[in-house]
Order: sequence, then structure tokens, then C-alpha cells
Amino acid sequence: MESTVRTSDLIILKMYMKYGDRVPGRSLSLFNNSVLLHRALILRAQEAGLVSAMLGQSTYGFVQDGDMAYELCELINPSRVVWVELQDSEDNLQQFCIKNAELLYEVPIYSQSIQSWVIEKFKTNK
Repeated sequence: MESTVRTSDLIILKMYMKYGDRVPGRSLSLFNNSVLLHRALILRAQEAGLVSAMLGQSTYGFVQDGDMAYELCELINPSRVVWVELQDSEDNLQQFCIKNAELLYEVPIYSQSIQSWVIEKFKTNK
């Protein structure tokens, strides 16, 4: 039996914010919580067809010069530090950031190059 590894180069972008940060110029409503910045970014990433988008949450920390935020219970503190992680090619992520620049002003963004591995199914040689 023989198997192979297929690789591709990707970029991870991490965008740090507070859980309660909102889309600029939008107010929170009970029926439209896509005004939360992290939700809007993930929805737009899905619409743009990016490889992946997810929300990461801290239990203790701060964003830029903000106050320290921490969690002691199951209720979410709107000051809690979260990050949106996007994965795709560098070109696709740059286009996403340009297209969504109005959401990303003053949001700390960090990138990291990674390599994606996919193990191909076993092949039998007869």
C-alpha cells in the first residue's frame, strides 16, 4: 500500500477585538446580532468563499490599551478578548481585507504562513 501527502501554502490571519465590538455605525438589535463585528467578519468570509473562518475566545486578557477582561461565569463579558481567524491564500485574504476595510480600521491583524497537509487515501499497487 502507498499513500501520499498533498500540501498547499496558506496564510492565517488573526484579528483581535472585544466580544462586544460592533460594526461601525450599526446598533445592536435582538433580531440582528450580525452587527457584532466578529459575526459580521465570519459571515462575510463565508460569503467570500474563504477556506475557513472561526472565532477564538480568551478567558483573560486585553486588546491594545483597553482594560483587562476576564470570565468568571458562563455569561459572556462584552469586553472579553476574542479573535477571528481566517485561512486562505495570501491574495484572497488581501482582497477580503480591502473589500471589508470599513470593518477593519484599528483592528490589530496578524498573519502567519502555514502549510496545509492532506493525506491521500491508500493506493494499492497490483
